[in-house]
Amino acid sequence: MLNLLPDFIIEKLKKNEKSGSINGSVLFVDIKGFTHMTEVLMKERDRGSEILSGIINEIFHNLISSIHEYDGFVATFAGDAFTALFCSDTGLRVAGASLKIVKEMKKNHLKKTLLGDFEIAVRVGISMGNVEWALIGDNDRMSYYFKGKAIDAAAEAEAESSPNEINIHISALKNLSEYMLEKRDNRYFLSKNQNIKKPSSVTEYEKNSEAVKIFYNIDQMPEKFIGEFRDVASLFVSFRNYDSFEKINRLMKTIIKMTNEYKGYFNMIDFGDKGAKAVILFGAPISYERNLERSIECAKSIIPLDENNIRAGLTYGHVFAGYIGSKERCTYTVLGDKVNLSARIMNDAPFGSLWTESSVAKDMKWKYNFSDIGEILFKGKSSKERVYEIKSKKNLTIEENLFENEIVGRETELKRIQRIIDENLLRGSFGGIINILGEPGIGKSRLIFEIVQRNYDKCSSVLLKNDDIYHRSLYPFEVFLKKQFNQINVESEKKKREEFENSLKKIVEGISDNKKAGSEEEIIHTKEMLKGFLKISDIGSEWESMDSKLKLENTIFAIKHFLKILSLNKPLLLSVEDIQWQDKETDELFKVLVRKIENYPILIITTSRYNDDGSTIKLPVEKDCPSEDIVITVLSIEQSRDYISKQLIFSPSNNLIEKIYEKTEGNPFYIEQISLYLIENNILEKKNDKNCLKKDMEEIPQGINAILLARIDRLTRELKDIVQSAAVLGREFEIEVLSNMLSGRVDERILLEGVNEKIWQPLNQIKYIFKHNMIRDVAYSMQLKSKIKELHFVAAEALEKIHKNENERYADIAYHFEKGEIYNKAQYYYSKAGMDSMSNFRNYDAERYLLSALKFSNNKKEINELNIALCTVYYQMGEWQKAKNIYVELINNMDESIHDELNAEIFLGYSELLFEKGEIEESKQFLEKADFIFKKLNDKKGSIRVLMANGQILWRAGNLPESESVYKKALEIVSENNDENLIAEIFLTLGNIFKDRCDFDTAMEYYE
Repeated sequence: MLNLLPDFIIEKLKKNEKSGSINGSVLFVDIKGFTHMTEVLMKERDRGSEILSGIINEIFHNLISSIHEYDGFVATFAGDAFTALFCSDTGLRVAGASLKIVKEMKKNHLKKTLLGDFEIAVRVGISMGNVEWALIGDNDRMSYYFKGKAIDAAAEAEAESSPNEINIHISALKNLSEYMLEKRDNRYFLSKNQNIKKPSSVTEYEKNSEAVKIFYNIDQMPEKFIGEFRDVASLFVSFRNYDSFEKINRLMKTIIKMTNEYKGYFNMIDFGDKGAKAVILFGAPISYERNLERSIECAKSIIPLDENNIRAGLTYGHVFAGYIGSKERCTYTVLGDKVNLSARIMNDAPFGSLWTESSVAKDMKWKYNFSDIGEILFKGKSSKERVYEIKSKKNLTIEENLFENEIVGRETELKRIQRIIDENLLRGSFGGIINILGEPGIGKSRLIFEIVQRNYDKCSSVLLKNDDIYHRSLYPFEVFLKKQFNQINVESEKKKREEFENSLKKIVEGISDNKKAGSEEEIIHTKEMLKGFLKISDIGSEWESMDSKLKLENTIFAIKHFLKILSLNKPLLLSVEDIQWQDKETDELFKVLVRKIENYPILIITTSRYNDDGSTIKLPVEKDCPSEDIVITVLSIEQSRDYISKQLIFSPSNNLIEKIYEKTEGNPFYIEQISLYLIENNILEKKNDKNCLKKDMEEIPQGINAILLARIDRLTRELKDIVQSAAVLGREFEIEVLSNMLSGRVDERILLEGVNEKIWQPLNQIKYIFKHNMIRDVAYSMQLKSKIKELHFVAAEALEKIHKNENERYADIAYHFEKGEIYNKAQYYYSKAGMDSMSNFRNYDAERYLLSALKFSNNKKEINELNIALCTVYYQMGEWQKAKNIYVELINNMDESIHDELNAEIFLGYSELLFEKGEIEESKQFLEKADFIFKKLNDKKGSIRVLMANGQILWRAGNLPESESVYKKALEIVSENNDENLIAEIFLTLGNIFKDRCDFDTAMEYYE
């Protein structure tokens, strides 16, 4: 393992010492020429990084060896500079080490490479005095620092020296006076024409490779010493008036925590030539999506901690990232002009502000507001740099960006919808359901967007999006509620709860009719259920005590109640897109939602395509729910002329309009795409002030798929590759997953290129959405099957890596493994998804996933286990005949001479099913068979379940005393094993038995 920590710090950690001070000598070394060399070699990517790593290793190996030979240690690195300490030194050791360093550098000053020759030198400063040291952070992540006047003095001396000179600070002058000194311009330099003997012995420290794990996430650190060039956001945070260990530790613990939350890398805390600062990297050693945005958000979270005393500088760009030093002592950091610029910007920024360079302002102007500070000439730069202050974040929504053109040819449909809004919603009553039906690309979503915009001041709106891949239970409401309560991209559960509480409080305070909103108890209950659904429930809450069925039922009613509350703030337009992909539980929610809401101003607007047979798809609600269908058809040629001439092609000829209409048949999306094709391919020319076709339309690819295919082919190779990879993930895709699939090649630049090319739009901070599903469909289908198979496999591995422990993503992982033809993995995750859905009472999901798992199962034990689970699902759904058919088949194929747990479970499950169907005698027969096997296996839990099933039979027969006796016997056995779930079930049943016997006091005792 590389030595990433000073041995001195490891020793203090071992002794459990947190802070202290040492007296001795300080050596500050700055390597000149490194930045220029890095910038040149950076242009050669991998080849350059390998060369640079070799040079770094060689130079630092010699310098650090010199330090160790004179019994010193490298305390901290700062880019291409480092600070070394010599404890209890009289001056002998620091002088000897500095002389050897300069001699080594003068001897090896010219670095010859295949990519050029580079001149390297060192500047050295020496001081003496007291140095404070401390370990900061906690056991999750620690760091350390060295600080004091002696550190500052060494840095000052180095700054005033020339290349290959050793400048002595006045603090060290007395101790070094016995050595040969040179005086120039009132400064003293150590003469290089002398030799100083090495000490006879050096301090030996006990090595501890485990200690480094407290300071670094070793799993994320590069294995090889060779570095690489990366796009990195370098954030330098300066702080002042933090003098005591307690204050510094408190601040740094918070900064380290925030760095981790934003997935940055806390590089170091340093007290050097640029004052007190922390350096945080985004994009190295591990890169995540939106590194630049993460760095901005992190900085804007840190500065408010103490605005009067914290400031920051930020740059983003190509830098060298890797280990600096030697294997004897090194650190992980970044080098390059961008890094140096960030430090200098920080130094010029006033406290309380975040300053950055022009390239960051250009890249992020669509997302943040910037203030132009002006041009500044920084040290080491030949020309001035324009600097900006990063101000507030812009309030962007996907709805503002998806539709840029004016709507055409839909006034009749808009008037019909507006009439319903005016006559119902704006008068405080339910508006029913409007079903917008039409083919893909016809403008269904555009119509919803327009009606929402026209009623922006009068109505609130909620947009629910169904998805053909992420087809899990209540998915549209899950996405909506996470956005509504600011849960997206917030990693801390405490912060999620705070955001939830604050958002809900504002909504409740805006209610216009408290009586309609329900009692305070109802609102509290709804709050707890929504928190449970969003997985931020409090420990010991009502949610945690519920079984899966109750959770689902309460979630549905809580969402309904919340939508009613929203409508009492402002009439609510509830839009639901692509209901042809809607899950069964969401269907169920809408059934519940439309009941008894006559006096709530809610209008539900759905969009859907037609089925392949031409039939329509609508929400499965009761027939008495008011509804109206609006069928969207193609534009007429006059409407198409209006659309083309006003918004797409300036002054088109009549022939051009007719050709486009002939090709597109009036589909608005096709019209837009073919117009873009004509413009981008320079197929138009001016004749008599009209835009006409240069060549016959027959040369244009036939069919809209061909047009979209040609459009995708015109993208840059890099963007096209990423679009095709993203298409595998569905219309909506997570940037982190896509980036993982492509080994981190997805950055803000390429995503913005896709936005500019009208391929996709940002949906939120972690997801993008294709502007139209047809673009995604074509990008997907244009690839060879072997390539699609490979991409699905890579997608599955990425999802598995990122979401392995997230139950709701099992089905997504399984889907991609299936498409990637890794059937054993598909079976594994479909099985997990099915079991999870079953336990959470998402029965339709469970059925689908378990059947998929069965497709890929060839092990008899697995097949039987899945079939038993499927029977449980059918039992929960009330599909008893389906469950019975499976049980009968399992029993017919069973070898009853084998007394294993699976056979017992089949008999017990079938017995319970027969009991529910009222076939008591046959139920008893199979119960006896199950009991026989459980006893044979000495399975006490199984025997107790049989006993409880017998109690149920007695209870159903009206033999309450006998049933009570059986359950009490079961309770005695269970209590010995302390199975809380079974105990609770028995208590509940005993309570029901006593309730049936009209002994309510005893019943309450068991209930309680």
